[in-house]
Amino acid sequence: TYERCWHLDQEGDQNDLSWMLTECLKPKVIHSGTPCTKMCRVGKRQLDAQSKQQNYITKIIVKHQQANNLGASVENPQGSLLFEQEDWKREFGDPTTLKEPWRFYLQHGCQFAAKYPGRDDPGRPMFKPKVWMANFSLEPMELRCRNPAALVGSTHGHRQIRGTMYVDGVGTCSVAEYSGKYTGEECTVYARCVAGFCQKTVRSKTVESELTRRAAKSSLALQSNEQRPSGPVIGAAFQQ
Repeated sequence: TYERCWHLDQEGDQNDLSWMLTECLKPKVIHSGTPCTKMCRVGKRQLDAQSKQQNYITKIIVKHQQANNLGASVENPQGSLLFEQEDWKREFGDPTTLKEPWRFYLQHGCQFAAKYPGRDDPGRPMFKPKVWMANFSLEPMELRCRNPAALVGSTHGHRQIRGTMYVDGVGTCSVAEYSGKYTGEECTVYARCVAGFCQKTVRSKTVESELTRRAAKSSLALQSNEQRPSGPVIGAAFQQ
């Protein structure tokens, strides 16, 4: 985080992040776990100004990566309003109307060790269906609990992702907030997909995009090269 708190719904932080990504890190792959609080089924499903800005910065990052033949992925819960926005569908398509090179992958969290840690029902699998959008293959992420490609589906029950729970050593916390964390198993499979993409991807000269234009407005662009973080790196991820 470079010792700062990022408010990616605010113009200044959006510009600074744009500069970090286009001038310093230049990652081959960027993943965004765009906040779904106001967009998911257990939320209000009403976009406020903050959500719109978070969606905006996600979109211009993803478009920049594609314009430069680099990788990008976005994850939100199944049913989130993010993938239903008209501007989003025009750029990237949707699960029923694909737009090259974008693909949508459905994943069930219980297949990646998503478990309820609450004292009242510890270890119960959590269904947590998620949709991943990417311009590179995430096929290994598509493990499903119900109606899978396998001959037989899972038969376990699921803990509903609602309300609060008490977790030993942590205290009372939101079940929905906890379920938003990626499991180690999930991260491992995703990392293998990223590694495969990075091995065959070569960076070229950066193509101008809305992200580079935002970067030019950053206060960080005025600092000397000696103060810049070292780079480039092969990947970067942010969860706003």
